Amino acid sequence: MTSSSTRRCGQVGKRWCSDVAHEYGHCLSFRTRNASEWQHYFAAAWRRDEIIKEEINAGREGVPQHRAALAAGLSDDEKALIVEEEKLAWKLGRPFVPEDLHAAFARRAEEEVDVHRYRL
Repeated sequence: MTSSSTRRCGQVGKRWCSDVAHEYGHCLSFRTRNASEWQHYFAAAWRRDEIIKEEINAGREGVPQHRAALAAGLSDDEKALIVEEEKLAWKLGRPFVPEDLHAAFARRAEEEVDVHRYRL
């Protein structure tokens, strides 16, 4: 994608490009990390998702309720694995973002990692 094509995409296109690059970063993480590292992360992420599902099924929705459940249900090590994988996925996805979006991508990566930290 060229600079002119990213300008034509507008904000939605820029966000989509960032989202795809980030998710591709997860794919690259899976392909490049050793199996044990990935399995530990995946188990932590699975547990996080299960805790949130339990909260939703119990009628407790919203970030404060989910944060409390995650704080009680995940170990510090599990939380760290999730945050580290998010950081790595943003880092690995960056080269696939057009150069004129690097600054915006870096800001978004920082914001999204902070969101993960906050929610955990």
